[in-house]
Amino acid sequence: MAGSTVNVNIIGQLGEGGGSVQGTVSAYQDITNVVKREANAIMKEAGEKFLVAARQNIHNDTGALSASGRVVVVQTGKGPRAEILFGGDEFPVTPTRNTRGGVNGDGVVDYAFFVHEGISPAGRGASSGVKFFERAVMSEQAKVGRFIANKIKNATKLKRPRR
Repeated sequence: MAGSTVNVNIIGQLGEGGGSVQGTVSAYQDITNVVKREANAIMKEAGEKFLVAARQNIHNDTGALSASGRVVVVQTGKGPRAEILFGGDEFPVTPTRNTRGGVNGDGVVDYAFFVHEGISPAGRGASSGVKFFERAVMSEQAKVGRFIANKIKNATKLKRPRR
């Protein structure tokens, strides 16, 4: 599983039972333009909140796994989606004894999946930070859901002209 990543789509993962944050917005002109303009930034910031929580759940041996975490906003047919990624060939970190090839290697964290699932290829990852991302989502989902709803609400407030 070289180059494995932990990749979680936070859209549709908010709320108990797999629900999502939804709201009804009406009576605003150009609402879609406002939301489109703000959506990428809102999703990036929401993803960062999950990333911070996930990093707090990782046992910090060398810091390579934590350093490999990042948020990427991708465009889908339903709008932007924040992906929180750990590890993988496309995002090397400063080489440590825990990265592929050791201290003089290429700095690839290829064990994110194993740590998350609590399994141990070649002795790495067993029980240190098990379900680090899943626990972050469970603990932060309500707070991040409120954050997204408030950001959208603030972005779409009707601006009244001054008298």
